[in-house]
Amino acid sequence: MATTTVAPTASATSTPAPTATVTDAATATVTQTTTVPVGLASQVASPEDDTDKPRRRTEEQRQQGARTNASNLDQYHTDGNVIAVDRPEGANYLLVTIALTRQETQVVQVFCSGSGAGLTCSDLQVGDYLEVDGYQNGVGDSNTWFVASDGVEVTRNGRKIK
Repeated sequence: MATTTVAPTASATSTPAPTATVTDAATATVTQTTTVPVGLASQVASPEDDTDKPRRRTEEQRQQGARTNASNLDQYHTDGNVIAVDRPEGANYLLVTIALTRQETQVVQVFCSGSGAGLTCSDLQVGDYLEVDGYQNGVGDSNTWFVASDGVEVTRNGRKIK
């Protein structure tokens, strides 16, 4: 008579092993377990550790680096609703008063372009919304206006006009 011999072989497989527990109250608890072979456990990817990477600088941090001071962005930007526009006699600029809050206003000096008879000023009107970049004159200056030197943007009736 011939005999057959079966030799077990090793392989990496994941085998769910359901188990059941029976109690006196006639409830069954089923627990499924998964066996992961040791060789595959080391291949599971871990989330990337980025604690040593530099964080992106905020707009205010970039501004402080560029201006070499610790002022906030309000020192270089202002905006508000135009409540008055004035051009002093012979001046090459407009003085625009904007409302910042209910009780606070800011005078912004907006320069005109050209010179002499070719002098043209921005078409600013009461009710416009004005956004400007520049700098704030301080105590001891001949004026305390915000000087629009880097950019002027005007919005009228919801549309940007400059």
